[in-house]
Amino acid sequence: MVSCIQAPDKPSARMHRIRSENPYLGGAFLVLARLVVAGFGWAGTLLVARRLGSEDWGRFSLVFTIVATVAVVTDLQLSRIVLDLLHRGDSTVTSSYLGFRLVLASLGYMIALAASALLYGTKVAWPVAFAGSLLIVQGFSAAIHVLLQASLFVRPVAIAIVVGQGVQFVATVTLLATSHDTVAALVAPAVLNELVHLGLLVVTVGVRALPRPRFEPRRWLLWAREALLLAVGAAFFAIQARVGFIVVSKWKTLDEVGQYNIGLKFADLLAFVPSALLAPILSVLVAVAPTNRIAFRTCVRNVTAVLGLLAGLSVSVFVVCGTDVITWAYGNRFAESAGAAKLLIASQSLHFIATGFVVALVALGENRAYVTASAIGLCVTTILALTLVGQFSYTGAAAGVVVSELAVLALTWRALMRIDRGLRAVPHPVTLAFVASVAASVVGIASTTWLAMPWPVAGIVTGVVYVLLLAACGLRAHHIRELVAVPVLPSLGTPSGAAT
Repeated sequence: MVSCIQAPDKPSARMHRIRSENPYLGGAFLVLARLVVAGFGWAGTLLVARRLGSEDWGRFSLVFTIVATVAVVTDLQLSRIVLDLLHRGDSTVTSSYLGFRLVLASLGYMIALAASALLYGTKVAWPVAFAGSLLIVQGFSAAIHVLLQASLFVRPVAIAIVVGQGVQFVATVTLLATSHDTVAALVAPAVLNELVHLGLLVVTVGVRALPRPRFEPRRWLLWAREALLLAVGAAFFAIQARVGFIVVSKWKTLDEVGQYNIGLKFADLLAFVPSALLAPILSVLVAVAPTNRIAFRTCVRNVTAVLGLLAGLSVSVFVVCGTDVITWAYGNRFAESAGAAKLLIASQSLHFIATGFVVALVALGENRAYVTASAIGLCVTTILALTLVGQFSYTGAAAGVVVSELAVLALTWRALMRIDRGLRAVPHPVTLAFVASVAASVVGIASTTWLAMPWPVAGIVTGVVYVLLLAACGLRAHHIRELVAVPVLPSLGTPSGAAT
């Protein structure tokens, strides 16, 4: 069997210290790293939420929401363009990319600082001034990331992510143990995380191989034009999930902001799954879309089915265990956020499938359809948040996110059907996942209510029932193997060391 993975040639002299590896192995490292990072991040958030008062916790949440929102814009979705130029032998592209990222980071920093000062005052602006330095550090890290990605050697990135997050967790515990529990002090570990991450990447490539920033506005303008639609779509998607948070922060108390942020934390734990899963699939879709539409349709259906099955499992387990998990993790005072958290998990499960459709649209070059869907989703979220938050507070905001994700899902699916009528049918496993998820949730709730089953056991029972229901509906192991199979692309060649 011929592998569909190809190791590219060394793109520049900078890469002499870096060796290639199987990209799927690298992807596995990244998935594992994100799981570990999510665990560290969740544990650190738990400790901070338990220590800070309701208002300070809301302020702490607001600081990182502002910085994270600006960070999406400063990325500008340029890495694909830079990787393409690196593979063509452009030895100056990384330096130019670094210069562009630093300019964007500086602008983003000033925007974040100005917005926080104008909207929330100095109590939020000062921590944002410190946390915003993350944007500058991330610019340097991003330039090294593309060097490593160009050689298909992403293992150091995974290691740096885990070590940096581990250092942040230790620093957070140390600050709390020594009673340095102000919002400004607790921002520092996040900055330390990025510095450690950058330091490990520098050690990997060597100081001499580091790119020096080049300022080339004309080249940046060309990049920006090409990446603008993707960047706008990604920004709309990121802001869509946070609009409700912003409305709650302006109309309600900081205590309610903190309650809503608990639900966002659980939704964020799932957010990395589709992006990690779709990273290797995107290259396959791009390769087969122009020449082999049958293989393209198969890939889209299969990845949609896999995402649907994972989404169904996530929703059913969290519906049963969500309240108990939040109470166990954050304390009884956050139990009232469980309803909003379950709605946000449901919205994230819909986003699983919508992300698969978006990747298919991007592979087809239909960036406008992607932006249109994300823009409409953002408008729906905003309108519903402004309408519902006044009466239903953060639960209304969460419900608005669910409706907006349904709208995005319908729009992206419609766009795909318009382009390729062969994708009209909903993959059968997605329908099975919906039915099995509802039935498993009912069984799980009944087991906790009538049998007084502990929530960890109830969660396991719910997951097992979900799998058994899928099997009863005809889904077997060989069907799963077929779903995760990637079409063989002999024309792409075989990498050195790959099995044939």
